Amino acid sequence: MDLSRTTESPGLFCGADKEISSSFFQAEVIGNFTKGNARAFFDRMRPAAGLAAINQEEWEDIYEVCGGNAGLLRRVATSRLTVAETLADLLRPIKRNVEAGLFPVEDAGYTGQQFWDAVCAIRQAPNHAVTEADMLDVLGGGQAGGKVLQAMVKDNKLARRPYSRWAEDIPKLAFGSDEDPVVTAPLPPLLYLMQRLQKPKAFESRLASDAEAVDVVNVSRALREVIQRIAAVDSQLDAILIKERRARGWRKEA
Repeated sequence: MDLSRTTESPGLFCGADKEISSSFFQAEVIGNFTKGNARAFFDRMRPAAGLAAINQEEWEDIYEVCGGNAGLLRRVATSRLTVAETLADLLRPIKRNVEAGLFPVEDAGYTGQQFWDAVCAIRQAPNHAVTEADMLDVLGGGQAGGKVLQAMVKDNKLARRPYSRWAEDIPKLAFGSDEDPVVTAPLPPLLYLMQRLQKPKAFESRLASDAEAVDVVNVSRALREVIQRIAAVDSQLDAILIKERRARGWRKEA
């Protein structure tokens, strides 16, 4: 959960970040509750609403859908419906949003195939968070991949999360050694539905399975490491050549 956003929809800004110059503040993502803190928050909200406590099985169902999102947990905790009915009502509109990603409108900026590839990468990644660089490779790489990612984020299909020392719901390790931004689901219910999404038979998938999505990410990461090493060797060779030229110059002078 971003400090400048609402508790339920990370796509809505309060506007403060647009009105105040970034020279005077730095936005930090505080993320969602961890599982233990989420249960403690829920258990405080439930009796305050005059409702009976829930059992462990119901809690597991709630956390699987809502994760540690405070707004969603509050919605379930204060609902007069059963837990199952509340979760079904919560998931219904979100399910339409996720399924629409497979068949986007013509000018959406991404294809259903690209959305499916992104879903495969996210649900197989540790902590369900893919580094931005890896996701760009999955989506075609370069500026084209960047435009596709931007379109999906704008359409609330994916979310871009910068590293923040305040957030505990995504471990620091997921952001890599350089603390790069990661791409994940905008809300826990979207991730819940992504994990259950079925690939349309009409797709001639470049990533026919989740395992192949992981392979693409791993190969892309390995290629970047090789390129970085080659660049480092080039720099070392340049330094050696410069020293050699200087040595020749000194010999001529001598």
